[in-house]
Amino acid sequence: MKKICLFMFMFLCSYSFSQNSKFEWDEHKMLSQSELNNIMALADCYGYVRFFYPNPNFENFDWTKFLMYSVDKVKFAKNDDELKTTLNELFSPLCAQISFSTDSFAYAQKLQLPFFAVEHKAIGTLAKMMYGKKYSPIVTVTESSDYQDIYCYKLKENLYVNFPVAIKKLPEKTQEFNQFKKKIDKVDMGNISLLYALLNRKNVKNKDLIFTKIDYRIADIIIRRNFIQHFYPYFSEDRLYEKWDSICINAIYEVAQNKNINDYYSSICKFLANINDSHMYIWNSFTVGKLTAMYIPSFYPNISLGFAGETCFVGYVGKEYEAQLQTGDIVLKINNIAIDSVIKRGLSETSSSSKSYGLYKLLALGNLLESSKQDSVFDICVKTKDNEEKNIKLTANLRDAPFVKSNNFVKTLDNNIIYINGCSDSCIYDNFKKIIPLITNAKGVIFDLRGYPKYDMLSIISNFINEKIELGNLLQPIIRFPNQKNIKYNVAEKWSVLPATSQQSKEASKSNEYTMPLPIHFDKPMVFLIDGKVISFGETFADMMKYYKVGTLIGTHTAGCNGDITRFDMLCLPFLMTYNKFLNRDGSQHHGIGVLPDIECEMKISDIHQNIDTQLEKAKEFLQ
Repeated sequence: MKKICLFMFMFLCSYSFSQNSKFEWDEHKMLSQSELNNIMALADCYGYVRFFYPNPNFENFDWTKFLMYSVDKVKFAKNDDELKTTLNELFSPLCAQISFSTDSFAYAQKLQLPFFAVEHKAIGTLAKMMYGKKYSPIVTVTESSDYQDIYCYKLKENLYVNFPVAIKKLPEKTQEFNQFKKKIDKVDMGNISLLYALLNRKNVKNKDLIFTKIDYRIADIIIRRNFIQHFYPYFSEDRLYEKWDSICINAIYEVAQNKNINDYYSSICKFLANINDSHMYIWNSFTVGKLTAMYIPSFYPNISLGFAGETCFVGYVGKEYEAQLQTGDIVLKINNIAIDSVIKRGLSETSSSSKSYGLYKLLALGNLLESSKQDSVFDICVKTKDNEEKNIKLTANLRDAPFVKSNNFVKTLDNNIIYINGCSDSCIYDNFKKIIPLITNAKGVIFDLRGYPKYDMLSIISNFINEKIELGNLLQPIIRFPNQKNIKYNVAEKWSVLPATSQQSKEASKSNEYTMPLPIHFDKPMVFLIDGKVISFGETFADMMKYYKVGTLIGTHTAGCNGDITRFDMLCLPFLMTYNKFLNRDGSQHHGIGVLPDIECEMKISDIHQNIDTQLEKAKEFLQ
């Protein structure tokens, strides 16, 4: 019996109900190649019109319902003529100038100023955060531009869509639009009321909820496809243009056959895993009504795993398993499946910019030892430091995966070397001020960045630098055309850190929003520990340390994922994605590469068995 929990936002309480493992959704089928081709034509047309046709009437238009309605229509088009007619019926109320042809349109002319166009400076929650809830991408273009009066895009063989991405006059709400919108608003979303959920918890599984509907699941993939196709900043770097249509067709084909909520969740994870974005995160949440949602519960045994390179080992061991397991034991199998196969499957459902961060995600989210059934048993096979193989049974009875984080902020090591954990919750400047006497007499300083460094590291490092240091190049895309063509970029203002003894230190700390440091300078040799867990701001910091030669970087390459993120609030399984593009301080590519260490050093299993930090020992050796 699998459990799905239902929670009520109004009361902030959670409920669960059982779903028989044999219970299947009514709506699932294998789509034909013709149906898939028609749906893909709809998918592209939707993205072009929704995101690039300047129509202010779209503000309150329900695109999810539109796609559910449209998927059901285009599936049954028997040939290109029927598909063309159907697409025209669907999109002409939204874009009066749209037309469909059997060949590419060749009569475009340069559009004369002024006119209206779309310029996406951000999308998703990032747009609201940066530009407010009423943000609209529609702009008036009054200066020299490269717009034509019509654009043509291929939908499939012998079928093209023609429409303007810029117009002289904004569309008004026509009777045709209003009637069409009323029809779309009537689409059944399968929502249940809060009262029904409270009174009929055990029967919720039998309701015709939105994600049980095949047209919704297909619409879900179409929506995600277009967010990524038009707005994911590393679409080219990931070479998605070579395989994108195939990826999306496979995803649509798969979700159409989903028979339960676990299958659906897995399908979405696999689809988004094609995006090499370590910022990608999927919320385990399924809307079933305005005030109700569901989630799939997860349970974990009281141990954690780790990786040394690509070798999986036992990390934290709960008290109930201390007699059977030791930190450093190498994991060989989980439930009689070779660990390499378990990892491969986990990575196939995990989006990451580098394999090292993908492995870290599997650990941080507990995916290798996760069950939707409480008290389920995992049988793991490990090899001890004495090369003995043994099997241990683990019970998944924790609601959160054990994740042990060192919170020690400072340690004095041998030969008067000071260790500072920049990722510790205690890494705040007020605590740093307390250890100034230690720093003054130190032989050298080791800063541990392996994780997500705290922002006060900027204040701390200001006491060690001799010159102004700036972050790398953050590029803010202005997206005006479909398929990421002719993108313009604004270079974000570089925030910087000045030496704490600089006369401009107070002003710099205020304008760059870091804690004002004491006017003290330390001239000490420094090492910065980095590895594949260092991401985003941590990589920004590490890149500055490397570019300005503030100290020596020891460890392994970082995650290779930076840039501001945005969230897309899907009805089911909302997700995060990188939006702005980041280049290293020297202008080189950061995505998928990260910051490289000056001295490469991998963790060793033999050291882990003895509770020795291989990278920290290397740093100590370097500073001797």
